[in-house]
Amino acid sequence: MSCRRFFSIPVLSVILVMGFVYYVTLFVFIDDWVGLQSSAGKLNALLFSFLASLCLFSLSICVLVDPGRVPASYDPDVEDSGWSNSNATETRKCDKCFAYKPLRTHHCRVCRRCVLKMDHHCLWINNCVGYANYKAFFILVFYATVASIYSTVLLVCCAFKNGDSYAGNVPLKTFIISCGIFMIGLSITLGTLLCWHIYLIAHNMTTIEHYDSKRASWLARKSGQSFRHQFDIGVYKNITSVLGPNMIKWLCPTFTRNPEDAERIRAVDALKQDGGLQELDDSPVSVELGPICGESHFDQVMEEAQKLGESVVIVWMAAWCRKCIYLKPKLEKLAAEFYPRLRFYHVDVNAVPYRLVSRAGVTKMPTIQLWRDGQKQAEVIGGHKAHLVVNEVREMIENDSIS
Repeated sequence: MSCRRFFSIPVLSVILVMGFVYYVTLFVFIDDWVGLQSSAGKLNALLFSFLASLCLFSLSICVLVDPGRVPASYDPDVEDSGWSNSNATETRKCDKCFAYKPLRTHHCRVCRRCVLKMDHHCLWINNCVGYANYKAFFILVFYATVASIYSTVLLVCCAFKNGDSYAGNVPLKTFIISCGIFMIGLSITLGTLLCWHIYLIAHNMTTIEHYDSKRASWLARKSGQSFRHQFDIGVYKNITSVLGPNMIKWLCPTFTRNPEDAERIRAVDALKQDGGLQELDDSPVSVELGPICGESHFDQVMEEAQKLGESVVIVWMAAWCRKCIYLKPKLEKLAAEFYPRLRFYHVDVNAVPYRLVSRAGVTKMPTIQLWRDGQKQAEVIGGHKAHLVVNEVREMIENDSIS
């Protein structure tokens, strides 16, 4: 945590706006409407003070809490079986801070470091919004939206009651109208931001991932398919992954750690203590599928395999296909079982000429084919449960070895 983040003009501006809204709501709107000494006045003042305190507390957490730093000991070979070889780990290295990056991690140019599950860098909290403070940021926007709408309603009630008295007082009338324009604009702005982040949470996306997925979504619509974000696990699970499994604590602006994260950390620590890390490095649990980028590349792969007398497994998939995304890491684990005697490759059907797709006779995704001597020997068409597809592919490979 660093209190120095508070000493920036945007953060101080937010605090000043919160103080101004709090003051005019209590000592102008409520006082002129029902009076602060009345029961209704005390009740409204108490409710608004409670909302204001929650806003201030949420803002403090957003500013002070580190959004998520990549651990110095992070090793993709151990912590992500999808990156077991050197080529894969190189692609996940940050080209600015030269450190390994877990999935959904991005480099912030303002903070000058990588941030876990980075959503964006927010000027108004002088901090990144990421893995550890995203919930607090969402709760801040939620409470600020409710408070601004509440203040706007109180202003309207005050104006309706005292409209005649304001008519003869031009400065006060101008002040009330200015406050009304300001509060309505603030409510619309915050409400729009709240709706945007509700949408992101419901789809388990960050702002960066939303813009990155636009092309994949366009390709899916062009192909007549429905697009679903690769981290989307269902609305309820998406919400609990951010707000936590306990609904009572959803509106509490505290960080909710995913239980799987703690289990992963404990597993890695145990491996380090037992000296089992070297064993994992020596025998990878998965091998990245080699990409085939075009027809000439495809012919080159077939020619090399024919010279070596080896078979080749080709996985035909699409970047927007949800079933392909789920299946790929499981096939990478299967590839490790037959490595190095059998090579696995993948082809993105949207990135190669259609002539190559037609030549392979691919009509559905995902399709896994076994090729030998430049000829297709067998194939498995996916679409059902991933573990069943993997079993069928394993059986296809074993049958080819027997023959």
